[in-house]
Amino acid sequence: MAKEKVAFSIACEQLKQMSKEEICRHLKELGCTWSYERIYNELANTLNDLSVSDKIFEECKIDDTDSCYSIDFVDEAVLEIANREKFSFQHYGKISHALSELLDQQIPENKKIDDMETLFRSLMKSAKQFQETSLEGLVYRVNDGMDMLGTLAYMLDIMMQEGRNDASLYERIVKFVDKYLQVFTNTSEMVKMMLFYEQAQAYVAMHSSKGEKMFLDMLKTYRDKTEVVLHYGLAYIDDDVEKTLRIFKKYESLLDEESDSYEIIRQIQRDEQEG
Repeated sequence: MAKEKVAFSIACEQLKQMSKEEICRHLKELGCTWSYERIYNELANTLNDLSVSDKIFEECKIDDTDSCYSIDFVDEAVLEIANREKFSFQHYGKISHALSELLDQQIPENKKIDDMETLFRSLMKSAKQFQETSLEGLVYRVNDGMDMLGTLAYMLDIMMQEGRNDASLYERIVKFVDKYLQVFTNTSEMVKMMLFYEQAQAYVAMHSSKGEKMFLDMLKTYRDKTEVVLHYGLAYIDDDVEKTLRIFKKYESLLDEESDSYEIIRQIQRDEQEG
């Protein structure tokens, strides 16, 4: 008869207080034959900490019948070892977990921005060490449920918003995007465009001609020109809505009704006419 299982949230808290010996004992009860040292050595050679637990499941017959913990304890134990031991880099799972917790914290936006940027820069540094050239590819392989790309977009968005209170954030956006694309050289077109939009808007906010140039270049190269026109116009909407409308009118011939951005442009135009 299987033992009654400790609730997952309680198990995670208990795990943090366990010694190496206790962790190994509970892993052994679950059927894991790996030593603490072997887990550590495997973790030292991969950015993806969850790949280590995948190997354990492949090599060992994991069964929670005789354990008070479910088989999920294996994943969490590996993550705990990755968190408590020192490595020359930070594992993806550690950064992912920290970002997830940060998103739920009720703290000032400038503090949240600083902490998120630090974590993303740590991820880039670690990715570079392991010659990872695509964050999308890494996210796909890890598959831990964290929307890393959505979190990245969110960070850049709140940096733009807070830039109205702290103009130095605009320059931080520009530098962050440059660094990101230096590390993740195989970034998809979709993610590149998201980054370019943020960077171009930051340049516009800095009153730099580079912003206009970026939007004009994107109009020449990006397939969804309607989307580019939308973001081009939105870059000015807070301070000069008339310029936004002029941009929409100037590039009217490029607008495609099939684009998701088409109706947004039309709604902005209608709202301004009615206002």
